[in-house]
Amino acid sequence: MKVAVIGATGQLGRDLCDIFKSYEVLPLTQKDIEITDASRVEEVFKNIKPHILINTAAYHDVEKCEENPDIAFWVNSTAVKKLALICKNSSIRFIHISTDYVFDGKKNNFYLESDSPNPVNIYGASKYVGEIFIRNICDKYYIFRIASLFGKFPPEGKEQNFIEKIITKAKNKEDIRVINDIMMSPTYARDAGLKFKEVIERDLPSGIYHVTNSGSCSWFEFAEEIVKLLNLKVKIKPLTSERVKRKAQIPLFSALKSEKLAQFGIKSLRDWKESLKEYLSEKGHLK
Repeated sequence: MKVAVIGATGQLGRDLCDIFKSYEVLPLTQKDIEITDASRVEEVFKNIKPHILINTAAYHDVEKCEENPDIAFWVNSTAVKKLALICKNSSIRFIHISTDYVFDGKKNNFYLESDSPNPVNIYGASKYVGEIFIRNICDKYYIFRIASLFGKFPPEGKEQNFIEKIITKAKNKEDIRVINDIMMSPTYARDAGLKFKEVIERDLPSGIYHVTNSGSCSWFEFAEEIVKLLNLKVKIKPLTSERVKRKAQIPLFSALKSEKLAQFGIKSLRDWKESLKEYLSEKGHLK
């Protein structure tokens, strides 16, 4: 079986290429395929003929999405529609990665798959429109909503993820201020990828699934857990989101939980603290 991964050099994409290595993996980078170039996309898929397509590509800088809404909807919505049409016409199972930012954060509790999206920023809105296209076009698809991703590979175009930034600042004895009133679900890329594979191999019904590590925390609590595990003698100062100037509105509680995985006898992902420990060990921070 051929599995094509768009965004193969990204934080999640690189893990997925490894996780699916028991199949014939077709890694696609931006040099191989630009999802906004419809004719190029058609040409690539005509040549490689995958059975499964996993799309991790997105315009995901939340602030830049506010500045460039046309680009955000072009990449996260219109291009996704084209991919969905190709998948439908070629009988390809479409796996698409979405986000917790499709919700407005006003529930103040874990968002389930049955909750109605109501995005409050351009990024969330563009990703939600992409979801709608897939649901209305594809016969065989999975939309996996993830959140606050961290992994052994750095995010595309960035040298460090949130964890590495906190560690660097702590070791340099820099002032560390972290937002304490935005709640989310830290998610280890490899854990998410393994769950994607389980859902695909179990052939669960098409639909939307929340795939995040269990539990929730604020970014402040996340940072505190990092320095605690590494026994770094630094004090992290809490900062309210009101004091951070942003163009984009951020949902204050966007933690996700799956009600659907349990319905099909699939275990929830482990607690985010366990995944954080593994990450720190894998990166050589925790001996």
